[in-house]
Amino acid sequence: MSQMRRGLSLLVAEGTQPRLHAALSLAVASAALGRAVAIFFQGSAVAALEAGRVWPADAAHRAAGSPTIADLFANAREMEIGIGACETGIHLANLSADRLIPGVETTGLIAFLAAHGDDEIVMA
Repeated sequence: MSQMRRGLSLLVAEGTQPRLHAALSLAVASAALGRAVAIFFQGSAVAALEAGRVWPADAAHRAAGSPTIADLFANAREMEIGIGACETGIHLANLSADRLIPGVETTGLIAFLAAHGDDEIVMA
């Protein structure tokens, strides 16, 4: 008898490149293994979702054969990983929903938890 796997929900509270790269890598790897995955960007971490953003270490990742942040976001979209952005965080980052990468849903933490409350929740 197979056991149903719990989904994985990542709460990204800090948008630094190393933490974001790790969170996105975890999300993509988990989805590749068949796990349902969702990511919620809270507060100032929402700035990481700005479309066209260039990350300083992307060149080093590319040279090492590792995916860039943009690559990981593209993989997440292809794997249908849900990405949510905190509505308050969007305002704190002086952004608007139309300036975020494609596919981001604007929502709040309560709505995110209501939709993913049975998932394993990891702070990233």
